[in-house]
Formats: sequence, structure tokens, C-alpha cells
Amino acid sequence: NGAQSVYLVRRNVGLSTSLSGHLKSEGVEGEADLEGGLTIPMKIANIEIRLEVEVKSAGAALSTVQQQHRSAVHRRGGIYVVAQTIESAVQQILVERARVMVILASGV
Repeated sequence: NGAQSVYLVRRNVGLSTSLSGHLKSEGVEGEADLEGGLTIPMKIANIEIRLEVEVKSAGAALSTVQQQHRSAVHRRGGIYVVAQTIESAVQQILVERARVMVILASGV
């Protein structure tokens, strides 16, 4: 219907240096770089499913803490994708959207 179906915001996770030169921790270790939701249109109302996208450079792998976080997102019914490009992220999100729509249509 032309409505926005993906909403993502950038998370700052890791260490940064303050203006005074002190190190400060941001976010929670293992969280994905982008978080938000994927809207699934239903007959009566829309539902939003948690969506997280971890951006990795070529050849980079998830850390153990990131793998644990991904598993936690999946256990709660959320979607977690690992992408190297915008195109890859979009393709994975479309695949996940189709999977969720099949599940919802089956009444499971």
C-alpha cells in the first residue's frame, strides 16, 4: 500500500572518547547496529515485529556475545539479519517478511 514497513535506528555500541578524553561505554555489548521493527499488514490491524540488523564488513563474523544476542532475539520471535550491504539487508528482510506472513496465514 506504499506505507513504510521497516523502521530502523542506529545504535551506538562500544567505547567512545568524551571531549574530556575519558572512555565511556555506550549501548549493550552484543546488540546489533540497527534496531527497529518490521510492520506486517493484517486484515484487522498491522503488527510490528522486532527487527535488528548487524552490519559486518566482508569476512567479519559475529562475536560470541553477538551470536548470543541474535539467539535471544530469535527466541523472542524477532528478526535478526547480518548484512554487508544495503541490498543484502533488504533482501534478507524481504525473505523474513515472507516467512512471517506464511506463519501468520497458517494460524500457527
